[in-house]
Amino acid sequence: MNLEIKVRRHAASAVHRPAFLAFSLLTACWLVPRSATACSQWAERVETWDAKADAVVIAVWLERDRPPSGTVGFLRRSDKNRRGLRAHTTQPQQFELRRISDGMGLASYTCPTSGPGPAGATKDSCDWKAAFAKILPAPPVWGAVGPPLDSNRLRVNWQASRGGGREFVLKTRTARTWEPLLWLEVIARGYPERHIYKVGESEIRDRTLTLALQYHSRGGNCAHTAVRVFSIPEEDLRDPSRPGRYEHLLANVRMDRAFGHWRTVTMLGKVPPSRLIEALEIAEVAGEEEEGARWWWQATTSTLARSDYLALQRALTVNPGLYQTRAAIARRN
Repeated sequence: MNLEIKVRRHAASAVHRPAFLAFSLLTACWLVPRSATACSQWAERVETWDAKADAVVIAVWLERDRPPSGTVGFLRRSDKNRRGLRAHTTQPQQFELRRISDGMGLASYTCPTSGPGPAGATKDSCDWKAAFAKILPAPPVWGAVGPPLDSNRLRVNWQASRGGGREFVLKTRTARTWEPLLWLEVIARGYPERHIYKVGESEIRDRTLTLALQYHSRGGNCAHTAVRVFSIPEEDLRDPSRPGRYEHLLANVRMDRAFGHWRTVTMLGKVPPSRLIEALEIAEVAGEEEEGARWWWQATTSTLARSDYLALQRALTVNPGLYQTRAAIARRN
């Protein structure tokens, strides 16, 4: 029997829980022969985007943890139809269409093979434009048309989280100092995975920054390179704590790495009681129940009506996915 289990964790659904990892690895040891591979590497890179259409195309290479060295950034060419395309020495096997504003995947296109060999497909045989044109409501104009942001204005740092893990934060240089702009993700305590971030392509258009962040992962279940693309109001770069940003973040919750989004929200204010259970569930999945307990106390020790508090307490008690959070809240009593 030549059994092979391939696991590809999409950037929108990674869960860094040691217990889950241990169970997964134990199951893999039972099922996978020595000659088989327990994981399939993958690598992503931005192919092009249309910021106005809120759409980005991600090129995906399979069975490798980094994009080929011959790939380059956005090509600035005079030919309008070629703007935004890449020059590849080894072609990607897949393309993914995602929404920029919340990271939601909209469609995936697998290139038809053009014969044996690692390249797997040729640019001529992989017409992702035609495939994705049926998904978007209006014909997109692919390619960056605005000026890029000075990369020296942004950087990614990591710091210890309340749960003992590592959380990554995107910082912006303001007139005062380096200030947190976006919390990106958290890797739970005890999980061996390491991420190295790189600030990628950017475009400023209509007072909005479109920004690509790429990270390379090592030491976890499967080495890979992933990309996330953000849409950030330009005024947030100058003042991440500006009035109105808290309300904007609450109205536009990202689907990928949602814990980082809620961590950014709590930098500016409390989690609203109507969204508290939702935020606690995300914190528990991320292994940050201590942070979730802090959110609970912030939201429930203010001028909250007793009936509303009791309703939240009942929702917390009966929720089977908040066992660790209930224990963390009890420890703070």
